Amino acid sequence: LSPVLAAVGMEQMDPRVRLPDEISGRLGLAFVGYVPCEADAENALKPGALSASAAEAFRRIRTNILLSRSEETADARVIAVTSAAPREGKTTTASNLAATLASTGLSVLIIDADMRQGRLAALFGCDGHNGLSEVLNGKATLADACVPSSVGHLTVLGVGQRPSNPAELLNSARFSELLDDARTMFDWVIVDTPPMLAVADASVVARLTDGVLFVVMADQTSADSALAALDELDRTRAVFVGGVLNRMNLTKHSYYYSRYYSPEYSKYYAQGESS
Repeated sequence: LSPVLAAVGMEQMDPRVRLPDEISGRLGLAFVGYVPCEADAENALKPGALSASAAEAFRRIRTNILLSRSEETADARVIAVTSAAPREGKTTTASNLAATLASTGLSVLIIDADMRQGRLAALFGCDGHNGLSEVLNGKATLADACVPSSVGHLTVLGVGQRPSNPAELLNSARFSELLDDARTMFDWVIVDTPPMLAVADASVVARLTDGVLFVVMADQTSADSALAALDELDRTRAVFVGGVLNRMNLTKHSYYYSRYYSPEYSKYYAQGESS
């Protein structure tokens, strides 16, 4: 059996999503980019700390989102970022995407709507401030709860005090009003949500935003779980911006990813950063 046929056979038998083509082929989403495995959410807070290839990956995702808009997403500026299960990279993607959008000079608000396990306040050094919980409970205004980050043009709205009724708060008229207010205050709003299959909160958020960016962990997310999450989102009439394949190991699976990446690209990115 030839190596090519063997690889195709392994791909068909593997229940996990591995290749960028599977984002569109198996999941039916527009593929807007991949993230190499060395990227992480903390580095979004440190300009210049991402590797050249990781920084370029997020710039490509940003560009693809901006350029590949459909009629449905032409005016989409409030984007929910979610995944099927925990630890698949939604917060990594949301925080780095927000920082990359802000690097163009656009005003960006990132909202932590993962009110059970959210960690954006800690990542951006905003612990101890009022947050989304206080705004939705009427204890603070959106303007008061927003905290400027160390990344220029990027503002953070953390969870605040963790509430006992997150789904009810997110399903309230106050949350819809908060998103409307954010649209008038910022060029872009990125909403980090809980994973779809863990709790109902993400479905509530997705219904109120302009579009959903779905994150898949390479070699970990099963196609079945991703499709179950997407089906649930579809029932809320969510509009899909596209899918991101997170933590692609470009060296471990060089055969699979040779169409998308070559080690020579790293030199090009590095030269571009220094020029």
